[in-house]
Amino acid sequence: MSISDDSLPILLSLSDAIKRDDIGSLESILSTKPEILELAAQIWPEDPFILAYNSKSLRVFMEIGRRKPEFIRTKKQDGDTILHLACATGDKEMVSVLVRIDSELCCVQNNLSMTPLHTAVKHGQGDVVRELVSACPESLGIQTSQLETAFHVAVKNNKCYAFKVLLEEAEKLDKEDLLKKEDDQGDTVLHVAVSNELVLIVKMLLPSYRSSRTGRLKLVNSMNKKGYTALDLCNMNPSVSAARIRPILIEADAIESNSLRKSESSISKSNSGSKWLTEKRDVLLVILAIFIGVVFTVSSALPTYFPKGNNNVSEPFQFEAVATGRLPLVFYFLVCLTVTLTISACFLTVLLYKLPLGYLLFLSGIAIFFLYILLADYIMPEFFIKLGSHEISSYRLMWILALSYIFAGTLLLLVGKYLLLGFNKFADWLIMRRLHDSISANEGKQSGDIEME
Repeated sequence: MSISDDSLPILLSLSDAIKRDDIGSLESILSTKPEILELAAQIWPEDPFILAYNSKSLRVFMEIGRRKPEFIRTKKQDGDTILHLACATGDKEMVSVLVRIDSELCCVQNNLSMTPLHTAVKHGQGDVVRELVSACPESLGIQTSQLETAFHVAVKNNKCYAFKVLLEEAEKLDKEDLLKKEDDQGDTVLHVAVSNELVLIVKMLLPSYRSSRTGRLKLVNSMNKKGYTALDLCNMNPSVSAARIRPILIEADAIESNSLRKSESSISKSNSGSKWLTEKRDVLLVILAIFIGVVFTVSSALPTYFPKGNNNVSEPFQFEAVATGRLPLVFYFLVCLTVTLTISACFLTVLLYKLPLGYLLFLSGIAIFFLYILLADYIMPEFFIKLGSHEISSYRLMWILALSYIFAGTLLLLVGKYLLLGFNKFADWLIMRRLHDSISANEGKQSGDIEME
């Protein structure tokens, strides 16, 4: 666009109207020469919109923004928009005007990938932060190229008031999950606050999750890319501020990465066990079915080798004869077969019950078990075992021994499992105790040095 001789006086008048915030003169100039704003933007060191901003000419500023909204998105060499500038200086009035004209300006990033919200937080402009989030809630979740949220920027620059405002706005919008966002180092805002020894921010941060234990645990025990939790970073720092932060973390159920890995490993093993059981269900069903088939086959063959009439005994045995093996051999066969069938039938019933029409298969399993009860009663020779003044039939004793073996085996497995868990916890306690003693010694030394100074 060429500059004619008659344009120079109009440009001077426009500059004067902008500096004096004379809205009447501005409207008169624009009605006479509508293209004067574009011409001024080309030849002036700063466009009319920036001139109005620098001159604090609010009425002219709003009018130019209304007529030429494209001026609002004009960027400087560093990528800053005029909203970035207003946020850096804390000019809440100008910020309010700008976001009313174009709220999407809140999401524009400069060359450092920082939005106006990041800029306001970096300079500690809490009131401006509230204005920006209110105008554009989406800006709260935007991250920089280093994956920093506005919370990260506030903590890294130690802007407690701005952080407090962000926290309040996040709670209003139900966006507390943003606190769990990680930067490119895997650090949450809690990691950064602990590393920078910001006691006040740590105190503000953790209570926001007290209403949700699960959310708090995810935040306080998240690990960064180096594998450290917030408590790890705190324990590595011998300063007095770190000593003040440590009980806050512990009260929020913070744990060290070693303990967390063991816990996750335990959960992973449990999940992998469930996954293995699901994947191998068909194989287990076949194996259990084979066991049950073998039990019925062997049971059916026993009368051939041990005819019932030949094994009937008229005189009762003493109870000691059970342990010494003086009872008929078929009795011991049936005890072993009963243990095998009972365990197999229980596992098979559980696996089948989870299949479609599982309740019908469950009833079928019960029917098979009753069939074995009748078969065992038919095979078992008739004799009695004397126990004190009472006599127990061979068939009843068979079931008592079989169920006793199953119960004793299950009990031994459980006792062994919990003894192993107890040993592991005791070993962890010894390690934590040594670490705690070492930390206490370092804190005492640090406190003594401070007192001497």
